[in-house]
Amino acid sequence: MKVTAKNLAAKAAKLAKEEAELQRKEAQLRTLRDQQIAQQKNAARHLEQIAQDIALLQGLWHETGLDLSPVLQQLEKRYRAPRA
Repeated sequence: MKVTAKNLAAKAAKLAKEEAELQRKEAQLRTLRDQQIAQQKNAARHLEQIAQDIALLQGLWHETGLDLSPVLQQLEKRYRAPRA
């Protein structure tokens, strides 16, 4: 009985250690996920700003009465603002 109780105690301690490690890794994964979401939101904000800047440039270009430059056409296609 003493050996079995000792074995059970050792297994319980090992399981507790493994559970703590799993919880630590889970917390790390949540942190990484949150960082990735923040980076994606930041990138989306930057792309939206680029799209707005391109739209402004297009408007200014149109005011000149000239055709839209090929560069602005390419940028508009690349960074087209998402339609709401």
